[in-house]
Amino acid sequence: MPTSVFLSSTARDLAEYRKAAHLAIEGLDDYFCVRMETFGARDWSASEFCRRKVGECDLFIGVIGHLHGSSPPGSEKSYTEIEYEAALDYEKPYLMFLASEKLEVPMNLIREEYDKDPGKQLRQQAFHKRVAEKRVCGVFNSPEDLASLIQQAIYNWNHDRRIEQPTEPNLGYLVPYTCDRTNQEADFRKHFASGLNTHPGFPQIYLIHGEERESHGSLIERFRSTRIQEHAQHKWGEQKATVSVWDPEWPDLDELSLRQDRLIPWLFEKIDPLSPVKQDYDYSPAAFAALLAASLNSIVIIQHEISARTWDQTTVELIEWYLKFWNEVKAAATIPQCLVFLNVVYPHTVESSGWFSAARVKRIFQKLKNRKIQKQLRKICRRRQLLEKAGQPSCPFVMLNELTCVKPDDVMRWFRRHRIGRDDGEREQRCREIFITEDGELSDCKNMRDVEHALNRLHQTILRRRVET
Repeated sequence: MPTSVFLSSTARDLAEYRKAAHLAIEGLDDYFCVRMETFGARDWSASEFCRRKVGECDLFIGVIGHLHGSSPPGSEKSYTEIEYEAALDYEKPYLMFLASEKLEVPMNLIREEYDKDPGKQLRQQAFHKRVAEKRVCGVFNSPEDLASLIQQAIYNWNHDRRIEQPTEPNLGYLVPYTCDRTNQEADFRKHFASGLNTHPGFPQIYLIHGEERESHGSLIERFRSTRIQEHAQHKWGEQKATVSVWDPEWPDLDELSLRQDRLIPWLFEKIDPLSPVKQDYDYSPAAFAALLAASLNSIVIIQHEISARTWDQTTVELIEWYLKFWNEVKAAATIPQCLVFLNVVYPHTVESSGWFSAARVKRIFQKLKNRKIQKQLRKICRRRQLLEKAGQPSCPFVMLNELTCVKPDDVMRWFRRHRIGRDDGEREQRCREIFITEDGELSDCKNMRDVEHALNRLHQTILRRRVET
């Protein structure tokens, strides 16, 4: 399968350089170039669409000139900088090339950019310095020079990759649970790091939404075992990096006050199991903060499952009240880093080929309800952002992309990533076994739970063969 390469750079000042880079990449066997010139019109914000395309590629190539370039509305970062940060968030291999000081830029472009925003020059210099300090970069003087540097760098990268890649498959315990979800993982990495910097000590709250068979819990386990655990060990050391996971219930019946009276005691019970039998117990945010501060945890993960089947306006009100509770917890004391995951679970609906079948009508109505829920959640996010702009610091609140079914291409990437199978022929056969239906047809998409089950069986088979040999 060809290796996809994302090409990132400013456009107006580096148009000829982009053409040369594109031809250099496409001139290599089994490589193709992904670039903005071929994106066309999309129903996406440009920055998010570019981030997603970076996440889909195998290799990132950044070409940094002297101009800052255009930026999304409301952001001081250029699209090139956003794409570079996406490569870091997705943990993509990347090769960077910097324009030589001798490279001339047309004066009209310089005036056009810096007259509108004098700060662009300083921001571009800071970006240039950050890239140069992070790793060794190629320096180019001409389009031909850049093309040659790119081809040589790709050759070296591919050669090093083949030498370093072990022949044995990766059989870590998380392997069956790391298929797909790269977009959600990259978003989590980005917002987790940003929240630690901009809101130190504040709980971070994440919304994960998708159908019930899309394995919300597996995604949180993936977060815990990778980025969260890495942060804990880096900050507190391996011996003190204690990450606890709590899963208190989420009340979904009765009026708001009754739900509040159930939710908070369930939460307290996770840190103080004797709380239900104590008299005149203090369930205030300050009391909860004191319990957290006295615990031995460095990070606490709290996950709630919120069913869309019982979703109503009171559910929205309870979520907003719960967010205020966490704001007051932070205001009361210095606490361990808390990560709260609200897992909104939509009912699973069966696809139907019948135009007016009952199953099809049910699916349509459920989709409409899901969209209404998503709209309400986005409103909560916007209200939190307005509070921040008004100078009222609050817990970071992030809505991750919806969890959707897994496609054969996702599984093939998973096979290559973990070196499952001797070649693509064997991988395609194993992929076919996962996506074949009971009537012998190939499905183009399966829910994550079924895929994880199949991958787990394959994982166990490989382990048994290793033991037997």
